[in-house]
Amino acid sequence: MIKLIVFGLFTFGLALDSIEYVKFGASKKGTTLKHLSTFQLDYFCIGEKFIKIELYVYKTLIWHNTWSCSNEKGSRSIVVPLPKVLAYKPSQHNRIYWTSSKCNFELCILHPKLQRCSYSKVKTEESFSIPPPYQRKQYHPNLCFTPFQEILYNKPFRPICKLEAEVFKAIKYPVAFNGERGGVVRVLPNYNSKILEKKRLSTFTKPKFTLDILLYVDQYCKNSDVCSLIQRHTWDDRVASFLIYILRTGQLRIQVVAQGGIPAWAETSFTIPLQTWFRLILSADNNLWNMQILHGKNLNVKEKTLIQLTMERPVHYDDSFGLLVFGGSEIINSFTGIIAMATIYRRKYYSAKTIPDIDSKWLYEMKDESTICNSYINWFENRVWRAKLTLEAINRKRSCNRFMNEIFFGKKSSFKRAKKTCAAWKQPEKEKFKLLGLKVRKSVFRGHIPTLIEAGRLLYRNVTDVLNNPNPDFGKLERILEESSCYGNNNATALLAAMLNNGFGIRMQERKSGGLLLKCAMKSHRSCLQSLGAKHNLGLDSFPQDYEISYNYYKALADITGQDRLEHHQEGVVAEKIRLTDEVQLKLQTDDQGDLWNWITHQASHGVNSAREHASRLLFWGAQGIRRNLQAAVNYYREGAEQGNTIAQYDYGIALLKGHGTEKNETAAIHQLSKAASKGNPNALNALGWHALEVEGDIAKATKLFERAMGRGLADAAHNLGHMYMEGRTINKEIDKVKAFDYFSFAAVRGQLDSAIVIAMFNIRGHPKAVRNPELAVTWARYVSEENPIQGTLMANGLKAYRHGNIPSALLWYSLAAESGIEVANFNLAWLCENYEQYTRIYFHKECVFRNYEISIKRDKSNADPYGQLLQLYLLSKYKYIYIL
Repeated sequence: MIKLIVFGLFTFGLALDSIEYVKFGASKKGTTLKHLSTFQLDYFCIGEKFIKIELYVYKTLIWHNTWSCSNEKGSRSIVVPLPKVLAYKPSQHNRIYWTSSKCNFELCILHPKLQRCSYSKVKTEESFSIPPPYQRKQYHPNLCFTPFQEILYNKPFRPICKLEAEVFKAIKYPVAFNGERGGVVRVLPNYNSKILEKKRLSTFTKPKFTLDILLYVDQYCKNSDVCSLIQRHTWDDRVASFLIYILRTGQLRIQVVAQGGIPAWAETSFTIPLQTWFRLILSADNNLWNMQILHGKNLNVKEKTLIQLTMERPVHYDDSFGLLVFGGSEIINSFTGIIAMATIYRRKYYSAKTIPDIDSKWLYEMKDESTICNSYINWFENRVWRAKLTLEAINRKRSCNRFMNEIFFGKKSSFKRAKKTCAAWKQPEKEKFKLLGLKVRKSVFRGHIPTLIEAGRLLYRNVTDVLNNPNPDFGKLERILEESSCYGNNNATALLAAMLNNGFGIRMQERKSGGLLLKCAMKSHRSCLQSLGAKHNLGLDSFPQDYEISYNYYKALADITGQDRLEHHQEGVVAEKIRLTDEVQLKLQTDDQGDLWNWITHQASHGVNSAREHASRLLFWGAQGIRRNLQAAVNYYREGAEQGNTIAQYDYGIALLKGHGTEKNETAAIHQLSKAASKGNPNALNALGWHALEVEGDIAKATKLFERAMGRGLADAAHNLGHMYMEGRTINKEIDKVKAFDYFSFAAVRGQLDSAIVIAMFNIRGHPKAVRNPELAVTWARYVSEENPIQGTLMANGLKAYRHGNIPSALLWYSLAAESGIEVANFNLAWLCENYEQYTRIYFHKECVFRNYEISIKRDKSNADPYGQLLQLYLLSKYKYIYIL
């Protein structure tokens, strides 16, 4: 009996071997093998095996490749490199070559203990031809002819390879950093020249380079004691030389990794200049490291050497290793400020005297803007001071003359009669200061000294009054916005930047617009971050197309978006992307007094579950023109939960758990969520899993609940599992970023925003399962940032103005949204400019129709609407020209 069982198992094993296979794709059989040819392999294996491909010429193994296979059936593309003797034709650079015209491939499936295909039972052999020697490619080495080679080969001196510059310009255009985790990620390439690359590899422990940075620091560190200026690390956060940190007190810290992985650092005794432009130069020559600062009007005022390090151990410095990050990352936050230029001179040592000069003309334009703001600020502070003096005089019940005599002459007047006001304070105000001057005096007289921020907010409130006018005065609006911007109101800065960029009712100034965007991006303003990200993503308005810089802005906004959506501000609305050509969606728009809304609330009050769910969603998120009202939404949730509605039970439980529109009540929240989970609601299962992980600390229970919810297709549960593996919060306390990547990918493609941020990070850094792809990283980060509630507010303002017939205001709000790169906003703005030409001719100095249709197409090439509008314009010949897209 035992013999029969063993024989049966042996026969079954032979049957399995006969099922397994590995073979070439049919399209490649019989083709000629050339250097770097690509082949498709089909395979199927059972159990833990290895697949191996071997290439033989004259029975000599010249190349092989191996990969693992575990119970899978699939295909794989492979690239076969040929050795130099078979890949290239004979020449003075390829004197040794083989005349072989045939080669053999062996494909096999191996047991883990076997190493050669000759031992495998499952294998395939294929023969390919090789081109004759003189039909192969010409070999071009990465060398240039020297005068000696010119004589030797009797050839003219013509370099075969391009001259490689040893200057790496990491940042060529000003980049703003907001003190958070955004940063510009660069990778220094290896040299193409074998000689230069050999020299580079030989200097790992003898670094020689110069770093030149032009920057403006607005604030040292926002939320921590240390923040980053430059850091170098790998995709999995292993740090390398060199790193430059800024301390909260303003000193610099330079950190390196010495041989053996031992860290070393030093700090400056001086603080770096604040809120002024300066030039930072870091030079290294073997173990001697120097850091110097240049500042002043022409950046030529030299500080004495801030750091002079002599390393005791050799410093390990590989400039092409890992990622070079300017600003922040997930490891450490950035400083708050601007880097205008960053250059690395490879294998060059420069001092402050010998380093090449830079072009800083454009800095004076930004300084001119600061001069204008200083005049506004000085006026405001003077008005506050004068109002305080007036109040003091009134409180003393003395005349103006006596009070002024006491100030200037130290004499006391004989006037006894008090006056309510002073002639000195009755000087007429300038028109643009009149409103604010009155408000300042009233505020001081009431005992409150107004701040600059309050003054800016007060001025910005007048924007609504100007825009509600059927014929708004945009010249007046520019003055209000400019002053409000100088007082620190970032909403005014963003709106003024959009007007200046388009020449909307005022003179077009693209450079000034860009400077304003940088200014408010440092303050984390949502529209400015989105606008800068869009401009660098598409290369708009004189901004260079740079995906790494675009990612910096989108990443900063994506991180804020998650917080904004959780905070649930009353004025926030969901980002609805409605085209003005979509009549169905336009009819669904309503307001608090609209017929559609009255009908929905009427149905909800009579117990219609669908109407109740619809009303609660509109109130909670502020959709379809309804003002956000969390308390009213929670009342609908409670009514639905009392009637046993599973969705309402979950929504009401979350509101109780987080205190949205009602008081926090954790016990009642868990009760509602448990009732919904008992009915199989995946969102409730996920919420209970979160509670088990974060509150109860029960990892096993949380994992089980997350897996149940993920099994029902819930993306949030997959994100939570990915987070557990990312942070090592599993039962085994293991960190597995590869497995975490699979969970995050599952969640991201299903619309989970937090997972999309992580996938964007892996694409900008690189990952074992994702080749570094900055363009794809920008796509993921942009997808998240466009869900920010501020984008919904801009679109809602534009739509509301259009529905009320205020076309100038609609054009302005859609201009601001279009500056943020929202595809629907660009489409709507182009459509408005096309259909309301009378306003376009008055307000726009920059071409509107074709430009915005073109941007809409660049953003979403799969959308047919902008193509259709352009085709209609062309057929109707409404314009004398059309852009070739």
